[in-house]
This record gives sequence, C-alpha cells and structure tokens, in this order.
Amino acid sequence: MSSSPYSYSPRGAALAVLECRDPLVLIEGPRGTGKTRPDLELVRLRALQYPGSRHLLCRQSRTSITQSVLVTFEEMVLLPGEKDRDMTRRNRDTYRFANGSEIIIGGLDDAERVKSAEYDTATIIEASEIDRDSLYTLQGCMRWNRMPFTQIIMETNPSTPGHWLNQAAMPCDDAIRLGGPEGIARYHRSPVPEGYFRRFLSRHEDNPSLTKAYLESLAKMPGMIGLRHYRGVWAGGDGLVYQEFARSRNVCQPFTWPNEWPMIVVVDPGYDHPCAILWLGIAPDETIYVVDELYRGGLTVRQHARDIKARNAGRTVVGYYLDPQYGFNHTMHSGSGQTIAEQFYDEGLGFSRWPRTAGHVEAQVDAVRRRLIEEPKPKLKVFATCPHTIAEFETWKYKRSRTGERVAGDDQYVDADNHALDALRGGVAAVDQWGVGGVKDTERAPWESVPPGGRQLSFLGR
Repeated sequence: MSSSPYSYSPRGAALAVLECRDPLVLIEGPRGTGKTRPDLELVRLRALQYPGSRHLLCRQSRTSITQSVLVTFEEMVLLPGEKDRDMTRRNRDTYRFANGSEIIIGGLDDAERVKSAEYDTATIIEASEIDRDSLYTLQGCMRWNRMPFTQIIMETNPSTPGHWLNQAAMPCDDAIRLGGPEGIARYHRSPVPEGYFRRFLSRHEDNPSLTKAYLESLAKMPGMIGLRHYRGVWAGGDGLVYQEFARSRNVCQPFTWPNEWPMIVVVDPGYDHPCAILWLGIAPDETIYVVDELYRGGLTVRQHARDIKARNAGRTVVGYYLDPQYGFNHTMHSGSGQTIAEQFYDEGLGFSRWPRTAGHVEAQVDAVRRRLIEEPKPKLKVFATCPHTIAEFETWKYKRSRTGERVAGDDQYVDADNHALDALRGGVAAVDQWGVGGVKDTERAPWESVPPGGRQLSFLGR
C-alpha cells in the first residue's frame, strides 16, 4: 500500500490497523513484530489522503522519539521530496505536506504545546509510558475536523497485567496471544465489548524481516522480560510488592454471599485521589474474600455513606474500619471542622480505626502476603468483579533510591496504585486482630463501633 522507497506489505495486526476506523486502538505485541512501521505508514497515508489534516506523532518524552521513530519515518516511510533536509531530527517539530497537511512531532511531557492543539489523529509510541489522564486529554484535542473520523492509535510492548491499557482494551486471554494466526484473526474481527476499546495483537510472524538469530536472542530473555518481549504476555514486573498474587489462584468468579457469613466494610479515604471502599467477607474456613468495591474520587462523605448503606442491603455487615490517620484527624477534605469518622457517624455509620502499631504497614503487607499463598489453598481471594483491587495487586511497587536500592521501613512503598490495597491490608489486620498473633488496638473513640467478634464470628472458633 505504500509508495515509499522501500517495499512494505502489511500483514496480521499491521494490516488490521490500516483498515480500522475505531476511535481508540491499541496495538500490542512482543519486540520486533513491526508495530511502529504500520503506524508511520498510516499517519503519512492519512496526511496525503485528507488535505489540511493534522496528525500528532508522539511519545511520553520528545527526546525518546528522535533517534528511534523518526529514523524509521524518514528513512523507510517518507519519499525523498517529503523530507526537509534543512532541519535535523533533534529540533524537527513538524512535517508539512504540499496539500497543507501536517504531522506534528511531540512529547506528552510538553503538555502546554502538545495537548493544547487540535488534531485529526494521534499516534502514541510506547503507550505504556503514558497515564490514563494523558489519553483523556488527547481525546479532547481530536477536533480539527478535516477527516470524516478521528482516531488515536497506541502501540506498546506488554507491561504489568494491571496496567490501565491492558484493563481498558478489549479483554484477551493469553491462550489467544500464544495460539495460532487463525485464532488471532478471529479475535481481530470480533466485536468490541461495551466500555472497552479495540485491541490488535502483533506477532513475530507479522514481520518477515526478522532473523533467526534475533528471535533466538529474544527467546533467551529470562522470566518476566521473556514473557513480555518474546511471548507477548502482560506479566508482573520486578519490584512488585505482591509478586505472590496470581489471578489463577487469587481471583475467583463472584458467587452469592450467604447472609449468615459476616462482612466488614473498610475505607481508605480520598478526594483528589480515589477513595477505596471494600466489602470483605469472611467465610467459615477463614478465607477472606474481597466481595465488592467502590473506587472513586471527588465525592463527599455523605455520598459515600449513602452508597455504602445501599450496597449493604442483604449483607451481614458486622463492622466498619477506617484509615487510623486520615480518617480520624482533621484534613483539608474532612470539612465542617469534623473528621471523616465523625462525618460518617453523623450519617449513621460508626467506623473503628483499623489496627496500627510500629511498623504497621510492613506487618500488614506481610499478613496479606501470607494469606495469598497459604497452603493447601489461599486464604485471600478477590471477586473478578473488583477490577481496581486486582489491578493494584499487579501494579503496586516498592520504592527505589537513586542508586536503585530498596528503601527501608514504612516508606519503602510507592505511594500510588495502592488505595484499595491500603483498605485491604487494614481490613485483614482488623480480622486478624481476633486471631492468634493478631495486632491489638485498644484506642477507641466514643463514636466508634465495636469490632466484629464473639457471637458474630463464633463459627470461626474464636
């Protein structure tokens, strides 16, 4: 399809994306499958096809696009007459065509210049580097209106399973990724479920220029790197706090929770960042299940309380737990001179502090970890209908110093992707405090509820 100096015949995912007009598209695959070339061919084709159109070609960092993507674009895609030799790749910011179309080069780290303009399409290289907010912002820039449709194409190597890109694109089992071309072709033709965007799977078979030596070098990559860059699987990364978490072992399909089985509600407060609310059920065999979740920001305590009470219907909730620091101290979002706990109390919900002692974060993380891998079967499971909790298990990481070493103490964890997990560790500690070796917490304010115990958990033998 290309009139560029070098012959190019798209196949597989490359051909599928060239024929696609969906507004949001993800192209994923291991290294060397030829994901970038069709994107560059397509952006040039659209520029020629629609006079006066504007197309953004970007990566998270402008610097990182210079010696990789632009080399391929100028040497293998553009015709000699379409190149401006008076500019270097380092300072080039626009390719202008005779019909008035433009391809703008940028980095999403230059938000003022890139995100304030208007485009018909955007192509994001190594999209796993960007966050969801950057995509939302770019969607608002798709208003140049020189084409009958708009489109954002994102290409990436796989990252962690919980990465937002993997969660937002149409679901795909690894059996499809690792299967034959017929199954992948059927997947490409399948309809996109509501609430997701299109996903194409790029495979090494799509790129006939690959050498045997190159593929052998990929095959030798160890562990997680090999899964991502050779097999094309979204695999857990180094530095994850809960590397023991596995969907096959710790995620289960939801079932009707028996009314006689107790449940607690745990809240990690948030306003600017998400407020995480979890319903943790305790089964007779002492397995803790994350049965339900709410995960949203920008809402008042009254709104949260209303929704908690609505979801409590038909459930035996025997206790409520709240972050001991932010829930019981005055913060900028506690409002009306009351703490968050006091506001919940005014709405009819009495919250206790979840247990807290010296080194409490690490101790509670370890308690969760033990439940994830307990034999003969895990004692912590998450309903598949709680995607934010699952995603955080697959993304929360340890903090690293400038030299790459782990930080010690309760500051060793990255303070991001952990809102649901903060609530979970607090809830697990609240349940464990009634068991052997649990953490004791005797500080209690007048409005706090009595923690679950005695008759309510008698079937646990406590």
